Amino acid sequence: MNKKDLLIELGFEEIPSSYLKPGIETWLDVLMKIFKKNEIRYKKADYYFTPRRYVLHLIGIEEDTEIKTVEITGPPVSIAKTDNGWTKAAIGFAKSQGKSTEDIYFVKKGKNEVCALKIEKKRKGLDEILRENLVKTVEAIRFPKTMIWENSKFRFARPIRWLLILTDNSVIEGVELAGIKSSDFTYGNRAYGNKKLTVKSIDDYFNLMEKNHVMLDQNKRKRTILEEMGNIEKKNNITILKDSDLLDEVNGMIEYPVVLLGQFHNQYTELPEKVVTTAMKQHQRYFSAVNGNNSIAPFFIFVANTDQNSSAIISNNEKVLKSRLEDAYFYYEEDLKIPVEERINIQKEILWHHDLGTIYEKALRVSDIADYLSKLLNFNYDKKELRDIALHLKIDLSTNMIKDGKEFTKLEGYIGSVYAQKLGVNAEIAKIIM
Repeated sequence: MNKKDLLIELGFEEIPSSYLKPGIETWLDVLMKIFKKNEIRYKKADYYFTPRRYVLHLIGIEEDTEIKTVEITGPPVSIAKTDNGWTKAAIGFAKSQGKSTEDIYFVKKGKNEVCALKIEKKRKGLDEILRENLVKTVEAIRFPKTMIWENSKFRFARPIRWLLILTDNSVIEGVELAGIKSSDFTYGNRAYGNKKLTVKSIDDYFNLMEKNHVMLDQNKRKRTILEEMGNIEKKNNITILKDSDLLDEVNGMIEYPVVLLGQFHNQYTELPEKVVTTAMKQHQRYFSAVNGNNSIAPFFIFVANTDQNSSAIISNNEKVLKSRLEDAYFYYEEDLKIPVEERINIQKEILWHHDLGTIYEKALRVSDIADYLSKLLNFNYDKKELRDIALHLKIDLSTNMIKDGKEFTKLEGYIGSVYAQKLGVNAEIAKIIM
């Protein structure tokens, strides 16, 4: 029995990071079901993904193309044969299998006796199975959003650019998918020239990827990022806040991780911590850091896709972050110029809903409901304090940080709490706003 390895690479324009893992897991699962249906066994199946490619790697595939004898059952005997001989049902059954009625025999199937035939069947080879089914497996991949990108009307998250199918030392060419045909080439890292690379074998493929700055294994990329972050932490005596969601997102955005350290002016550390970290994370995908006393440090950490021109890359990213932090600092300073009492009055001018009045009116209703429930449950409470809490809950809706801050809108509540503390509001009320 022949054993071989299989590698399939699907190349495309950059796909959003969150799409990658669910998509390739679906693809592998569908391919495995087709293999099972065709009685193809394998030792191991791996998958790799980068923003530009999906790779399936199956090891130790047992390719059995020997002829086997199988039993095919057909119509019940009751309708297949009469006193006058074989019926059209029996004749059609035999003919459909390339046999004659003389080859028919009877077997028990459930409560009925049915016609049966023994036929010799050659198992399909791996090459044939892939040509017949590969397009179907890719069609089965589901993404949150897809589009039609070319004349074949094939739907996918991004345009498909190349298809490479390798079995050991040979290339399976001519499988057509989304207007392109499988061939003997792939591409290197776009940041290093996007070289077109001719592939001769599976081993050759992995060597070419390594030489052309493509780290295929997403788990290895993640380990590399964390290791390089660890080196930066030791060198600069900081602790990087390793947001797991951000780490996964960034890992799906690069093919060759290079972790870089940038700096920003100390004055921006005066901003509330979540404002700084949000400015970094929301649009820039930067990691923030804290120093020994657990306060925000004037550094940011990001992952580039190349180790070339690192100084220029850091400088450009520092300029981008400075612009965002300057905006936040401006919002912060301007917001703190307005007293809390004035913020409460501004709520009278902010419409909550055309049938439900203003934010201020909503706050009064919240206060009345809290008063009612407290009486009902026999709580010991201060009615004036309840009213104060309700009126302070939404004071940040009129702030520049929340109203105009775009990426900071998700900090609603947090900003209100920080401003309340800064402007001398009772500490308990400020905490409740959060």
